[in-house]
Amino acid sequence: MSRYDSFDSFDSFDSFDSFDSFGSYDSFAGGGHHGGQGQTQGLIRSREGHLGQPLRTGPNPTDPPLNLAPFRNWGQDNPISMPTKSVRLLARIGEPMRAQLYLRQLLDGVSFKDSKLGDGADTRDLSELRVGGQLLFSLGRPGWDAWKAQALRVESWASLRSERAPEILSQLGPQFAYWSSVADLGPVQAPYTRELILAAMSFTSTVVQEFKYRLPVPRPAQISVRIQPMIEAPPFFAYPSGHATQAFMVARLLFRLIKAGQKGRSGSPPLKELEVQLFRQAERIATNRVVAGVHYPLDSMAGCALGIRLAELVAHCGQDEVVDGPEGMLASELDKRKDEDFEPLLSGDPGSEGGYEWKPTSTVGNKPVSPGVWRADTSIAWLWGLARAEWHEAGYQ
Repeated sequence: MSRYDSFDSFDSFDSFDSFDSFGSYDSFAGGGHHGGQGQTQGLIRSREGHLGQPLRTGPNPTDPPLNLAPFRNWGQDNPISMPTKSVRLLARIGEPMRAQLYLRQLLDGVSFKDSKLGDGADTRDLSELRVGGQLLFSLGRPGWDAWKAQALRVESWASLRSERAPEILSQLGPQFAYWSSVADLGPVQAPYTRELILAAMSFTSTVVQEFKYRLPVPRPAQISVRIQPMIEAPPFFAYPSGHATQAFMVARLLFRLIKAGQKGRSGSPPLKELEVQLFRQAERIATNRVVAGVHYPLDSMAGCALGIRLAELVAHCGQDEVVDGPEGMLASELDKRKDEDFEPLLSGDPGSEGGYEWKPTSTVGNKPVSPGVWRADTSIAWLWGLARAEWHEAGYQ
């Protein structure tokens, strides 16, 4: 199979619980690893037919055979020594296995802490995402009245289902075609960028599912029988939206990556337009889940904020940068927005040198977050470097 076929086999964008193709590495397109019983028998007979006697140190049959030694140089001064651990050896590991290494590294130091704010009927659940013991993002769950009001907003979006059905159905899995339509992520032009996105999506899904578990919110159809979604709701809770979280994570991560690879052009108009289009695409993907009847606008608000923070975290892992102070979506803020739709705004002048900044959250602290659990010799740093190089000149440095 192609190294990118696995991108089409994830169960859904909102549920990233399994890598269907990544979990099974049984075949390769052309020259396969597993070609069926016929190929197995062919390999057995081929060896028996051509192997012959081993080469010996002398002309006599009793002379000892030549010493075995690796025919591939593993980068050591001594050609017969075993390889030593190095990020360069990641190129010798299959992509599905590298994906497991990326996920383990991204989850290193990640923890959650739950608490409650307020008293009596005004008590709200809060869950905090921490990295290396430092607060990165806090998410509060609005009260019951907010979700009842939000169910009415979901019902109001149902009139767009016929119009958006092609998008909604084609976005049930990862929306790679939609991102590629904006940023040209072809497998020839950007293979490592695609691999980075896959790794970040897997990490994001794990974090989202943890928040869903800690802050359970029933799906809209479980609150109002009038919603009647056009697709089957995924078998887990709604808040925050996995589609929204991953969409805004991909938008921010792609922009950070492409901008980092554009030497001397970080403030150019094409990059500003790219950022706008990426975030508009993310907003459309998130809103389509509300139209479909499986998410509330508040799910998208929380997902937008969380996705952007997770993108910054992945970028930190790749570049060893400090992450800005912790941010969050507090329940008290979201309670006030119970009658609102998801309408994020871009701040900034299109003609300014600073570009655009997405502002969906409130700052809950001003101390920069420096988890300090990643180093330059890690798998994600290796992958980030290769992906970044794809956006500069010939592509590889």
